[in-house]
Amino acid sequence: MKQQQGLAARLASIEGHVKAIKRMVDDDAYCIDVLKQTYAVERALKRFEAELLRVIWRVACPRGFATAEGTRSSRSSATCSSSLSASRE
Repeated sequence: MKQQQGLAARLASIEGHVKAIKRMVDDDAYCIDVLKQTYAVERALKRFEAELLRVIWRVACPRGFATAEGTRSSRSSATCSSSLSASRE
């Protein structure tokens, strides 16, 4: 639940930035300022994606890849590890 709240807060922040960008465009703001804001939104989305992948890795991978003996296979561990590595890029 705490993880969902954190993700929701990130999305709310991104939404606020996007609305501000729309206002800037409507007000004919200086294009460099608009580009700075779009870059900030892009970075915020990357951070959201990384956090979402970390949540998936911590929660879904151990449950979803459990074998019949109750342990994760080496292939599933590699899949989860590669997902986590991708989230750090």
